[in-house]
Amino acid sequence: MVPLPDGEGWGWGTIEPLIREAFAGKTVLITGTTGYLGKSLVEKLLRSLPEVGRINVAIRASARRPARERLEREVLSSPCFKTLKSEIGEEAFQKLAAEKLHVVEIDLGRDGLGLSDEGRAELNASDIVIASAAAVEFDNPADLSAQTNLLGAARLVETLRAAGARPHLVHVSTAYVGGMLRGLVKETLPLDPGLNWRHEAEVLAGLRPVVEEESRRPEVLNKLRREARSRVGTAGVPTMARTVERLRDRWVKDRLVERGRAHARAMGFSDIYGFTKAMAEYAVVELHGEIPLSIARPAIVESAAKEPFPGWLEGFRMAEPIILAYGRGVLQDFSGLPDGLLDIIPLDYVVNAVLAIAASPPPAGEHRVYQVASGTRNPLRVRRIYDEALGAS
Repeated sequence: MVPLPDGEGWGWGTIEPLIREAFAGKTVLITGTTGYLGKSLVEKLLRSLPEVGRINVAIRASARRPARERLEREVLSSPCFKTLKSEIGEEAFQKLAAEKLHVVEIDLGRDGLGLSDEGRAELNASDIVIASAAAVEFDNPADLSAQTNLLGAARLVETLRAAGARPHLVHVSTAYVGGMLRGLVKETLPLDPGLNWRHEAEVLAGLRPVVEEESRRPEVLNKLRREARSRVGTAGVPTMARTVERLRDRWVKDRLVERGRAHARAMGFSDIYGFTKAMAEYAVVELHGEIPLSIARPAIVESAAKEPFPGWLEGFRMAEPIILAYGRGVLQDFSGLPDGLLDIIPLDYVVNAVLAIAASPPPAGEHRVYQVASGTRNPLRVRRIYDEALGAS
């Protein structure tokens, strides 16, 4: 363990030597590496912490591509790495990636993570595990959110314990695990422990069979056939059948989104993402045993302030579409209290915080919670968004 300085007023530059020492020669496993935060963690390790021994990137093979190809196409080809490539050159970058990065095929949707013997050995050899895999959309189907955010987190901890591994586990959560709670939310588990994460996972995962059955009721299928006919006209039976099935799949997804949102709100949350991430915190705290556990709670992760380059954002989501649409006049107005806070945090702040957290594990068997947000020290108020958006338009 490398103790980090207490108090405010220090940043990455102050603690970088301590973090370098903490990561020197270590094996780090990262889940969610095809995602925005995950690939940014990989980039920061390669660029700023060359002392790291090995970076195991956990990637699941898809129906179209093996895991190794997904690493090349979905991670290393990202603009995220352009700064590093420009600094050391393409050839040196490829050599560095080949030396440091190793693919471990992990499927968080399967018990035991679907690991091979080699994969289990890699998991067991990891000194630090950063769990950043998540279904981050606020309107995902209920069962997908439960499988990825809640059960996936639980399976990872259970598999680590079954392997006898004791890495420092850094579980990336969200600052919105407090749901609709008002007032001060401390760096502890904020919810009423009367909520049972196993029961909630069972409820959410069990919604799909129910909705699938509903989608095959005669009145629903007749409605879908009428819609399909309006689209394909007098097309043959195969085309008609494929269209009906596509519409039925969409009907099922829409109902799962609606029911997940309704369930989350009934439990005191605005969306299924925050709810399943909150339940995941309870799961990992209950299950981690002697594994040192840190929970990082970033606010809404937005574009980078400085690294890997200013403004980098993968996809077009979160607050940016609203701010840009308002500034351009496409969105005429949106409701909000002028002094209300929008708690967003730049990507590179979150990356640096997660790596700093990873460098300082708690004692075996204990857990710590860290909130990574801007609303207290550097609040962004709705009034300022209004002024800045209009000024930039």
